[in-house]
Amino acid sequence: MDFDIRQYSGEILEFLSEYTLRDIDYGVLDLTGIKDYNLRAIFYYLTDLLYLELQMNYRLNDTGIFRVIYQNNRFVYDEYGDIIHADSLLNLKKQVESEGRIWYVFDEFLARKYLSQ
Repeated sequence: MDFDIRQYSGEILEFLSEYTLRDIDYGVLDLTGIKDYNLRAIFYYLTDLLYLELQMNYRLNDTGIFRVIYQNNRFVYDEYGDIIHADSLLNLKKQVESEGRIWYVFDEFLARKYLSQ
């Protein structure tokens, strides 16, 4: 298989969203309608990565928000070493979303306890 992944950059950016992560989390993501074999293969690969990362978040994350930890009185969003800090969860959410990154609350109960900080 010889193709340039850059030709799919728009589709990939659209795929990497809270909606995709929610569908992965709920087990309802369906990629069978994607006709382009290369794009489907890319999406399956990304799905596997996101699924594994989400499972790790379920085990190790106490904020209930994907890629977010609370450390030293600050909220930290860590996407593979690319870090965003904020003093409040709402400010962090604004920063994350303004950069087009995934903001996904996977546990409302855990996240609720940090909303007041």
